[in-house]
Amino acid sequence: MIRSNKVNVKCWFIYIAVIFLSSCLNEEKNEVTDPCTYDIGQQQLTVISKSAFPYTSIKNVTFIDSLGIKKVFVVKFTESSIQLTNSITIKDTVLNNVPYAAGKITNCMLSQSWSYTLTEIGGALILVAKIYNDFDTSLPNKKVVDEIEIQITDNGRLDGVLPYFNTRIDTRESKDGFADKIDTTDELTIYDKTFKSVIFNVFTSTQRHKTYYNKNEGIVAFTEANGRKWRFDSMQ
Repeated sequence: MIRSNKVNVKCWFIYIAVIFLSSCLNEEKNEVTDPCTYDIGQQQLTVISKSAFPYTSIKNVTFIDSLGIKKVFVVKFTESSIQLTNSITIKDTVLNNVPYAAGKITNCMLSQSWSYTLTEIGGALILVAKIYNDFDTSLPNKKVVDEIEIQITDNGRLDGVLPYFNTRIDTRESKDGFADKIDTTDELTIYDKTFKSVIFNVFTSTQRHKTYYNKNEGIVAFTEANGRKWRFDSMQ
């Protein structure tokens, strides 16, 4: 059974989104320092979010291809915080029955991030499984949601690494109704091994990599740029 919703894929370090509401709003997300209209301060990941990936206390993860060749990845955990701002430029308008004069509204928070970096032993593949706080889509003052993403690079460098999977893992108090554009399948069999409740993003354009996720195995499978698919084999 497959379920589809809205898409949400973004770059963690710098990302810009434009939203028009009744032709009067122009919203952008960035890390430029603006005076904070709404400052929700330091945030923490929820218990639900922290359990999104099964890599706690894991040293190595092994993937296998269709020929039985294995790749072993070393796991490194990193915890950090980053200041996020979301600025909305408005004309004179009314939002939620409250009048707003023309100007800029800026939401701020200190976002917590957990990252598991899986580095291929003897190779150039790097997988990054990340959990972090983000803003929801409500206006003008935003709520916090927790998201996960999986980044892949095949050049051995982390600079410029892009996410090929992204979804909300905990909506918390948000009631904005936003949903990622994802497909979910109850069972997915790859190279004679079956995985439960697998999720993957739906893209409208060709992607360099494709990633499959579930909560039990984390990264269930991924493809290299040449199309070669690797599926989860074991972790220790």
